[in-house]
This record gives sequence, C-alpha cells and structure tokens, in this order.
Amino acid sequence: MDKNELALRKKLIEGIKNDPTLTEALLTTPTENIPLIARNIENALNKKKDTFEPEPDLSNVIDKYMEEWKKNTDKILGLKLSKFPKLTNALDGVQPGFIIVGADANVGKTGLLLSLSIDLVKSNENTFLIIFSGDDTSEEILTRLIANAGSTTKINHIKKLGYYKKMSETSQDKEFGNITTAIEKTKEMLNGKVAIYDRGKVRSLPQVEEAIEKHSKPGRKIVVCIDALLNFETDKNINET
Repeated sequence: MDKNELALRKKLIEGIKNDPTLTEALLTTPTENIPLIARNIENALNKKKDTFEPEPDLSNVIDKYMEEWKKNTDKILGLKLSKFPKLTNALDGVQPGFIIVGADANVGKTGLLLSLSIDLVKSNENTFLIIFSGDDTSEEILTRLIANAGSTTKINHIKKLGYYKKMSETSQDKEFGNITTAIEKTKEMLNGKVAIYDRGKVRSLPQVEEAIEKHSKPGRKIVVCIDALLNFETDKNINET
C-alpha cells in the first residue's frame, strides 16, 4: 500500500470513524475499489450538506425558548466587576466581545484598562488575564499591577524600592513595608492568573492570537487586555529592526 493510497484510506476512515463496521470494511477493500468508494462517500456527504429542513412553526420555537428563559436567574449575564458596580449594572456584566477604551493621550486609559482587567480576574472564578502592551515594558506593567494591589502605593515608590530599603530605620520604613506588602499581595492574587507580553515578546496580531490559543484551556475564561492596539503589526512576518 503506497503513501497516496494510505492517505486516501485515512481520509475516508475519518469520514466514517463513528462506524467501526464501515471502517473495518474500508481497510479490507481491494485497492481498485477505493476510488469508487471515495466518490460515493463524497457524493453522500454533499447530498447531506444540501439537505434543508425548515424550522418548525414560530409558536413552537418561542415555547422552546421560553422553557430556557424560565431557567434563568437574576444573576448577571456577563463577568462581574466588584469595584465598578455601575458598569456591571449598565452592561449586565462584561459580555464576551471586543471593547474599545478610547480617549486623548495621557488621561489614564492604561490605568483604567488594567484596573478593569484585574477586577475581572479577582471577581470571577476560572478567569485568566493576558496583557499585551504596545507601549509599556513588562516591568512598567508590573509596577502598575502592584500599585493597584496596594491601593495607596505610588508607582514611583515601587521603582525606588532599594531606596526605601536602605532607609528602613528612618521614617521611610513604613513606606517600604507598604510596598513589600503590595508586592506579596499581587503575587498571591495574580499568581497563575495573569500573563504579560510587551512588544519585546509579541509585536503582531497573529502573535497575539497564538498567545491566546496557548493559554486557552477547557473551562478557563480568557480576558484579553491590549494596550496601544495601533502599535501592533497586522502581519506575523514583520521585519526586525
């Protein structure tokens, strides 16, 4: 049995894999009969695709959906936001889809986007956040996440952690404690729930799709945060500069 015949047999088996009797019959069929069987199966599949079955009367359709609607509870349909109750109520939770946050430069779009995303991960089970940044480095994103966890911790203070450590015996000791607490809190809240990619790792939209696929798992709800979308290439095969 040559490679072409073997490939054809495998293709046919794939089409009838739910019927072991047909699979066995195909494996034992003489070589000269394979093309005929292939044509017959192809014709049967095409005929099946062309088969049109009209929907039942509208009243029956409505009755069917009504049974499902009656099962619904008063829970929100989308993902909840604990720190943004007005948004949760207005949107009935964050629904699956593509949401754009737009505004002038330097007015806090990134901060808002990260706050919303972190809130989604913290407020909903089995969620996983993937952050793609077209502007900031991974380190800069991390400082924002730590500041978010610490609530009152300033980003610049996090970047100067060594400065506060050296002055631990002075009045700055309290601030050093606040920062380290925020860091530990971030690790506890987000460990295994967040992945960060800056432009040094992901530079194009096809690469964004690949990263999302790699993090996807059964039962996991993926939340994707893309900052500075305009800075991502549309072609995977981009030239390195």
